[in-house]
Amino acid sequence: MKKRTLILLAVAAMAVGSVSSAFAYFTGEETHTNAVTVGQNTTTITEKFDPPTTLKTGENTYKKTVQITNTGDTDAFIRVFLDVDDDAIRKITMFSGDGRNSWYSPGDYKDHLPSGWVYIPENDGFLGGCYYYTSVVKPGESTTPLITDVKTTFPDESSVKPYNILVHEESIQTYDKHGSLITGNDAWQKAWSEFLG
Repeated sequence: MKKRTLILLAVAAMAVGSVSSAFAYFTGEETHTNAVTVGQNTTTITEKFDPPTTLKTGENTYKKTVQITNTGDTDAFIRVFLDVDDDAIRKITMFSGDGRNSWYSPGDYKDHLPSGWVYIPENDGFLGGCYYYTSVVKPGESTTPLITDVKTTFPDESSVKPYNILVHEESIQTYDKHGSLITGNDAWQKAWSEFLG
């Protein structure tokens, strides 16, 4: 009887083992991790800046080429805040956007910008106070220069003092919040309005 019970147990164990093996044979599992990332919207100020070693009475002219470069991996729209940090210096400073052929005060420069740039006045809502590049800037590309040169003319020795040209840039992607590409002649304005609105 013991022998018969042992034989039955052995047969049952073999049956269970073969069913488990067959089940394991017919099923399987595998895991894959698929990382999905968003595009990197990164930009940087690219400058050629050659200021005078010392400021002097009279004309002080120097190279200051300001461009924005898209260092990310997605298309971008660009805007820039540009100003002189001192009111008295702003009144005696001029910008050129064409390699010193034409000079304009910071207030007048807004009406004589290089191709591709527009200025929205400070009092024009949340877009105001910045220079906007109207074309898409693709990864690895740069805007045309916003300015190329600066000239400050100190009338006398007592007015000579150091100052800063403030440059701050921002960028946004060219897609709306639903993932659709923003298109049209005013795509830059639509994109910024949606982002800031």
